[in-house]
Formats: sequence, C-alpha cells, structure tokens
Amino acid sequence: MSSKSGVERIPTSLGICPSFPTLIHGHAILTHDVNVAVLQECLVHAISKMNMEKIEITLSIASRSGYFPGETGFEVRVAVGSGFRSLNPSMKRRIIDYLRARGELSTFDYSLTVRYRIKDDMRHSLHCDKYFVRHLFLEDQMEIQLFHDKGIRRFNPDEVITMLVKRINDELGKRNERRLKIEKMRAV
Repeated sequence: MSSKSGVERIPTSLGICPSFPTLIHGHAILTHDVNVAVLQECLVHAISKMNMEKIEITLSIASRSGYFPGETGFEVRVAVGSGFRSLNPSMKRRIIDYLRARGELSTFDYSLTVRYRIKDDMRHSLHCDKYFVRHLFLEDQMEIQLFHDKGIRRFNPDEVITMLVKRINDELGKRNERRLKIEKMRAV
C-alpha cells in the first residue's frame, strides 16, 4: 500500500472531536518559532512514545496506609469523528502521511488515559485518570486545553500539560528546532 492511499483513507475529521468538552480543567498558551507542520509531527511522535512509556511513581492505596512503589502507563487515542482510535504505529504513520500530504491541522484532539499499578504480588484495583486533550495551532502560538473526564487526579492538569510540553520539546530538540515556551498556564 502506498502512503498516498493511506492518506486518502483517513477521514477529514482526523484529530477533531466534535463533542470536545467546554469545561476546561487545564489551559496553557505556548509560543513557538517553529513551522506548524514540524510542530505537529513532533507532537504526534511525542504522544506516540507515551504509549510505550512506563514511569516509576509512589502510589497510595485506600486500604493500606503509606505509599508503595508503582508505575504509570499511558494510552493515547486520537479523535476521528465521534470516536477515538488507538495511536498504534500504523495510525501514527497514517497521521504523519496525512500531515505531509494535506498540510497542518488547526485542531488536534486525543484522549490520554493514565493507568496505575502497584509493583508487588498483591492485586490492587487502582483507578485510572482519563483526560481529553486539545491542541489549537496558530502561526506562532499553540494552545493546550485539558478536560479531566474521570479518576482521582493522581496527575493534576498542570502536571499533565507540563509533561506533554516536555515531551514535545524533547522531539523538537532532536530536530534542532526551537522549543515551546509556556506563556500562561491555568489549572482548576
């Protein structure tokens, strides 16, 4: 299959969730001096890597006192029309091909689920956190909007935004591009 046919099969609603929540729990305005298409490719690479990433963390459990060694894992699903599709390597390639063939997007929406696990032999049911994330792109600015859909917020919205910006900046650094700068951030 050629990359051109892969581009044609992706709907024009790629990265757009028509029912994105209007209540925003986290908001950031970032400035940049990067071509928007390059910035969007770096964003896709950054969130794709999150799918494979595990972060060591200490976690609390309601039934036991104290904190325990654990880890978090991430699941990213890209908005396509009224649903979300897993950001697997095939979908990542299709998005990159789409961006290169059709140009930049004005909006890019996805869901980010953060799963928690205690690292011991006992089985613990820990709640996950689910966020909806929207990136709005302008010539020299990017806006991030974050909605916390469910969970107990082991990661607060400002921590999630900071984590995303760091990963995007890491990708920009690999291309010797200037990094994003947070101008304003608010979380509730």
